[in-house]
Amino acid sequence: MYDLQQKIDRLFRLDPGVWGLDDYHFLPFLFGSAQLRGHKYIQPKAIHEAEIVEEYAKEYIYFACIRFINSVKTASLRWHSPMLDDISAVKTWDKVNSGMIKMYCAEVLNKLPVMQHFLFGSILPYNGPPPPDSSTVDPHAGHAHPHAHGLPMGNVNGAYTQVYMRI
Repeated sequence: MYDLQQKIDRLFRLDPGVWGLDDYHFLPFLFGSAQLRGHKYIQPKAIHEAEIVEEYAKEYIYFACIRFINSVKTASLRWHSPMLDDISAVKTWDKVNSGMIKMYCAEVLNKLPVMQHFLFGSILPYNGPPPPDSSTVDPHAGHAHPHAHGLPMGNVNGAYTQVYMRI
């Protein structure tokens, strides 16, 4: 997953986010911090040590993320990724991971511009208010972006969503 993200970033010369923690780049950090939970020797502050980042980037997703950001940015991590710098001061990966989960819920899952396009189903059900009656609602009301590939809006397991993939 992370390799594909890096290829897309390089191909389209995308910036990995001001903090490296945005809609598109958040999950590798969340999964990477989960992978490091309970690690006996590596602490979050190790992201500032180039040798450690290089040594563990092949084994741990979080360090691969840091290595990638360092490869496309010229200044120190403290300068261009202040949130990652702040997170590195947390004492344990358990706390980093629980904070990442809370932040992901607040900054991604609870944001309408992101979740209005999410395809809900049996794995991740929608438990919000019932969708509007599609016969009385203009599918283009309330948003200015076109529907990708002209696909219609649809009701999937109780969630009024639109089918397209964000890249």
